[in-house]
Amino acid sequence: MKQIREIFVVILIHLACAHCVPQCCHGENTAKSTRFCSSGAPINISGCNVRFIMEEADHTSVVTVDKDDNLILDGTHMAVANDYCFTKLEPAHKNVYVVCMSDELVQQDSQEVQISLNIVLQMISVIFIFFTVIVYLILPQMLDLQGISIIHSMTGLALAYIVLVVINLSTHLRPLMCHFLAYCVYTSFLYAFFWLNIICFHIWRQIINPYILASVKRWRLIYHIYGIMGPLLCMVVLLIIHYVDTPYFKSIHPGIGEVSCWFKSSRETFIYFYMPVIILISLNVVFFIWTSVVLWKQSKNCKKNKIMKYRVRMYVKLFFVMGVTWIFEVIQTVTDGHFRWLWYFLDAVNALEGLIIFLILVVFRKRVVRSLANKTIFNRIKLPSSWKYVEDSECEELDVEEELNCLESRDENIYTTEVQIK
Repeated sequence: MKQIREIFVVILIHLACAHCVPQCCHGENTAKSTRFCSSGAPINISGCNVRFIMEEADHTSVVTVDKDDNLILDGTHMAVANDYCFTKLEPAHKNVYVVCMSDELVQQDSQEVQISLNIVLQMISVIFIFFTVIVYLILPQMLDLQGISIIHSMTGLALAYIVLVVINLSTHLRPLMCHFLAYCVYTSFLYAFFWLNIICFHIWRQIINPYILASVKRWRLIYHIYGIMGPLLCMVVLLIIHYVDTPYFKSIHPGIGEVSCWFKSSRETFIYFYMPVIILISLNVVFFIWTSVVLWKQSKNCKKNKIMKYRVRMYVKLFFVMGVTWIFEVIQTVTDGHFRWLWYFLDAVNALEGLIIFLILVVFRKRVVRSLANKTIFNRIKLPSSWKYVEDSECEELDVEEELNCLESRDENIYTTEVQIK
């Protein structure tokens, strides 16, 4: 009879523990962290890299365990029985649940953090791009062809970031609005890159001065036609492929708005967005290498060459910020996001383009600083008059004789090259 009673008690204990909350530690069940018990033994959750703590007596939420031992937070399923445990956390001995976070949740959480960070950085970029454009607009001496090209490129970049912020902050967008915003981002980014290409071509044309282009006079009109029609032509091609229902386009359909307010996959992003960007960046590299080689071969004592070398270095920095960093975006697309934290850092650098560009084109460009001397901002803040005495090689004046010597030196180099070719 006694043995039957003991067996009955054991059965009752097992039945009672069938729905027991999993314990994190043996014995006293106290833990000093999410990984180790007070005794030093590891907590009873295996195969979990990321863990977080939920307090049982949290006044802001309700934590319960259902009949299947699933952990529930405010009616939402959080974890199954093997993915959490209960313990008292030292030193306060609070009753807590140690919950294992799945890889999918970790990735989703990190992506949400990345999006939030990018929104903040992009808004900062827009502010500094706005400052850059305003500075160039209020200085008449900066509104040459280079300055106008800079303003156009910065405007496209700012518009792209503004639309990206709108997309990321919107929880639900109608399909038509989603498509419209996607095309705005696409066209704005390409607009910025086409005008960056114009800047690189312009500095190349000033240095090389090829005979085939010597008779061309209306460069301002040509630049505007190229800078505006280039991105518009790309968008028209994209619209035709997206909306014209033919068998020829099915394999390369961009899928705008199907997954997000962008292309449907990395393949389509590479074809329609990164390929034009790569072509423009490649042309810029050719222009810079060609210009640098010719410029450094010419007389080093000419002030004109010093000025042009300064400008080349400045635009190389601008090209690096707006061009080379985007190459890493292409690599990220091709590698399917491996080395995630490196890509997060590069995304942050890209999102901060506006601040970096402001430093390059305004703060570190002494010609702009000198021009801002004695200017009044917002009718309140007067900039220091001492700025006009800032020394900079770009601001050096050329006399007629020095300019002629530079031109003669360049013509002699061209003539020597032609003789060698013949």
